[in-house]
Amino acid sequence: GLCKSGGIFDARPFVMVQNTADQVLIFKRGGVIFAFNFNPVKSFVDYGFEVDGGTYSMALCSDDALFGGFGRIDTSVLYPATAAANGSPRLKLYLPNRTGVAVRREG
Repeated sequence: GLCKSGGIFDARPFVMVQNTADQVLIFKRGGVIFAFNFNPVKSFVDYGFEVDGGTYSMALCSDDALFGGFGRIDTSVLYPATAAANGSPRLKLYLPNRTGVAVRREG
């Protein structure tokens, strides 16, 4: 599954975003990016952060009905990294309140 194919236990976590005001934590471990919105009331549309270029797919979403969630995220959508004003690639994700997602780069 996700743990073996992503090599997440073989790599040290690298914190990409730690925003205390938003209550968002995003880190990369192996080839998988984990994004958590711990905010109890606020959801974020297009929450952006720097990534390696490419297209990303949803590997896991805690908001899936399978896990008792509300199904607010379409896990079949692909997320292409887009260039920010400074030219570096950025990924933008929808992060509903009290949700964690895992994405990985395609190819």
